[in-house]
Amino acid sequence: MYIEKKTIEQYRDKNRLTSPRHITPYMSQNEYFNTFCEEEAASVITIENQWTIEQHQSFIVTKPSQGEGSNAPQDVLSRCYTLQSHFHVNDYNRVNDYHLIINEIKLPTFIFIDEQMVTYIEPEDTYHRINVTPFVQEGHNHLKMICFPVAHWYKQAQIHDFYESMHIVARGYDRIEDFDIFCQFYPTLGVMQPTLHIKDIEGAPQITYQLLDQFGDILQKGDIDIDTPNCLDMNTISIEETHIHHLTLMLETQDEVIMHDIQLHFLQPLAHQAMTKVISC
Repeated sequence: MYIEKKTIEQYRDKNRLTSPRHITPYMSQNEYFNTFCEEEAASVITIENQWTIEQHQSFIVTKPSQGEGSNAPQDVLSRCYTLQSHFHVNDYNRVNDYHLIINEIKLPTFIFIDEQMVTYIEPEDTYHRINVTPFVQEGHNHLKMICFPVAHWYKQAQIHDFYESMHIVARGYDRIEDFDIFCQFYPTLGVMQPTLHIKDIEGAPQITYQLLDQFGDILQKGDIDIDTPNCLDMNTISIEETHIHHLTLMLETQDEVIMHDIQLHFLQPLAHQAMTKVISC
């Protein structure tokens, strides 16, 4: 197996999306409250658990450095593993975008779909989100990865760790890509003030919000401005009531619903402080 070094540079992080927020959309509020985990959402396409793993000798072909007598390419002998599996897209929609999510990667890796090279990625301290929309088709899709073990990597069993949480997410075209939410608690009033800032979008989403308690009951709702920070009205909600354990912020666009949990952890203010922050998870 020959791999040219220029191919690595050509495909390094190609088709990778850089938004820091990992979003799993839902079809509705009802779907969110009736699924056990994100992987059960209709937008999530799972990779089959049956993988074939083969070990190969590979040669990474590099150009000789200046000053070397020969102009012939140099072959660097290496090991590599080829992992292959499949996934099925049963309700393909050409309007959707399809993103491959890899939560943890420990090895430098080439990724192919139906023998078309998608990208080359290397280990980082964050997840990888890769746009595979041009490569995905209705029905059966073949996924192949070529992984290059590093010096301290020696157990083939470790290769299972890095694809356990791999999956594909279907996203609507008009969507939220990233947002921030900051909360302040006013102890004298017993109310909390969340501020939502939409940081990045795709297309032209029309966004509304609802604040729900842990039972899914609506406490507040309204429209979201994508251009300015939005102070969500909670003046009528007393979060000191014992039955409210946490809140869920529901952001709805034309195509999908995003749910964000707000955990109520209070920091005890000092005597001279008028407010304290609430940690938003």
